[in-house]
Amino acid sequence: MKRVLAWGAMVIGLWLIISPWFLNYQALSYRWYDVITGVIILGLALAVIMSKGDKTPTWPHWINGVLGLWLIASGIWVFGAIGGANRWNEVIPGILLALLSFLATQLLEGLPMRMYTKDGSVLVEVSRLECRGSDIVMRGKTMGTMPATIYVHPEEVWAMLGLVPVQVVCYLPLLLFRGWQCRKKLTPQSKKG
Repeated sequence: MKRVLAWGAMVIGLWLIISPWFLNYQALSYRWYDVITGVIILGLALAVIMSKGDKTPTWPHWINGVLGLWLIASGIWVFGAIGGANRWNEVIPGILLALLSFLATQLLEGLPMRMYTKDGSVLVEVSRLECRGSDIVMRGKTMGTMPATIYVHPEEVWAMLGLVPVQVVCYLPLLLFRGWQCRKKLTPQSKKG
């Protein structure tokens, strides 16, 4: 997921590189300010996308988060005197970059997802999701010990959409926030215990 968010940061970086010519910045220094900032954002995003292994680095997202806040501040104080599209071209990408970076730094990779029975026993533990052909493949354990590979076909994903009521969709932001709070207390080492 951190790589997906890095793709979003890469789009923001590319936009900052090309936007001064679309928006016709008059001052050459402002053009280079956005181009250099965009190149840095793009480079940090590529560092995440090109990283090897299952775990992606978080430090580029932290730096991009700071750059996002810097873009917001510069849009208000530096480009504020210019006004118009130049100001919003700093503030909006800055907000988006800060949000993407915050999400990426808060995601904990490597922790399994568990589904429980009514009495609290672990029914299914999913440790890895991947795509194989048109199927989603879930790897993990059932009943706590039996290794399992579960295939979910596209028609089942579509059918699952029909099971989701409006109440669940409305409850999802609160559920995600509570899940984020609980998962932040866990570390990859505590998952083993």
